[in-house]
Amino acid sequence: FAHIRKTLDYEYHCNYTYERQRFQDTIILEFLQAAIIKDKDGELCTTPTEPWLCFTAGPMGAGKSYTMRNLVDEGRFPLLAFVKVDPDEIRRQLPEYHLYVTDSPSLAGELTNKEAGFIGEILTLAGL
Repeated sequence: FAHIRKTLDYEYHCNYTYERQRFQDTIILEFLQAAIIKDKDGELCTTPTEPWLCFTAGPMGAGKSYTMRNLVDEGRFPLLAFVKVDPDEIRRQLPEYHLYVTDSPSLAGELTNKEAGFIGEILTLAGL
């Protein structure tokens, strides 16, 4: 994802080591490959014929995940067909996160926020 990385704002983001970038790439690929995309005829495909983007927004605890789960459970939203860019899911893939949760649970999110956001930006652009 070097072609995407070179377009990002390095006034805000740091430039991760090559090894860390490779690790981040495995996370990005895992999220990209999790989407189950079907064409109009219900056949599996790699690129949607009519792609669309869906954002959720709101403060922590507003119910974004709860709402999405209910829409999926009621068959009203095909979440499996989407590349999910969820910073909380991304941060759980970082090995440090689990140490932070054990040692300083109230800081775990803050300590992984920059990198989870960085990976999320790349994942969003790759998913488009």
